[in-house]
Amino acid sequence: MSANAPLACVQTVEAPGSAGPSQDRIFTCRNAVVVLDGASSPEPSGRDGGWMADTLGRTLAALLDELPDLDLSNALHHALTTIRDRHGLIEGTSPSTTVSIVRWSDAYVDALVLGDSPVVVKLRSGEIVALMDNRLAQLSERAQYEPLPRSHPDAKDRWQQLIQYERSKRNQPNGYWIAEANPEAARHALAGRWGRADVSHALALTDGIADCITVFQALPGWRALLDVARDNLAQLVSIAERAEDADPDGQRWPRTKHRDDKAAALVTFT
Repeated sequence: MSANAPLACVQTVEAPGSAGPSQDRIFTCRNAVVVLDGASSPEPSGRDGGWMADTLGRTLAALLDELPDLDLSNALHHALTTIRDRHGLIEGTSPSTTVSIVRWSDAYVDALVLGDSPVVVKLRSGEIVALMDNRLAQLSERAQYEPLPRSHPDAKDRWQQLIQYERSKRNQPNGYWIAEANPEAARHALAGRWGRADVSHALALTDGIADCITVFQALPGWRALLDVARDNLAQLVSIAERAEDADPDGQRWPRTKHRDDKAAALVTFT
C-alpha cells in the first residue's frame, strides 16, 4: 500500500513466513512509519510476539500522531509503560518485539532502532548509512544454542533452549535490549538524525528481508538492497524467499523457520 504525507511518500510490503500468521507489523502515521517484528516461539500463545508488535505499534502510532515532535526514545518509553500497565505485563515473561521508526519534519529525518530490524538511509551525497542493532547476535554464548536443522529430532528443544537463554540476557547491560515489559529498554535504542534535505530514501525492514544481506548474501550490500527497493519494493520479498527456498531445512543457514515473516517500509523524500 502507499500513503502520502508532507515531504515524503511511504510504500510498504509485507509477507508471512512459513509458521502461521505474520508477527511483523507496519504502521504509518502522518509523518512517521513504525516497523515491528514480534519474537516467535515454538509454543502458541494468545499474547505472542505478534500480539506485542501489534499492541505496541498501535500505541506508538497514536502517540506519534498526537505528538509528532516527541523525542523517539521518549515516545517508545511512554508506549511501553502504557501497555505494560494496561495489560499487566511482567518483565522476563512478556512477549517481545523489535521496533524501527522513521520520522520526518521540515528540518530533519529521525530514526530509532531497537532489536534486529534495521533502518537503512540513503543520503543525496550517495552515502549509505545502516542503523543496525547487533547486540543480540554478538552475545558470546549464543552460538552454543544455534538452531538445528528442522528435520533434527531435537530441533524444537534447541529452539526452546535458545529462547530461554535470550530471555536470561534480555534488557540488561551485559545482554541486549528489546521492547518488552521494561520501558527502560527505550533508553538503549540506537538513534540517528539527518537534515531532511540531505536524505533521499529511508528503508525500515525486519530481519526476514535484512537477512538478504546479513545471512544469505543474496545481494552485495545495503546499496544494492536500496536500489531494488526503489525499483520494486516487493522484489525484496522474492529475493529473500528464493534464498530461503534454496536451504529449506536450515542446513546451510541454521534458523528456526523455513521462511521468516517479512516487512519493509520505504520512505522517499520529495
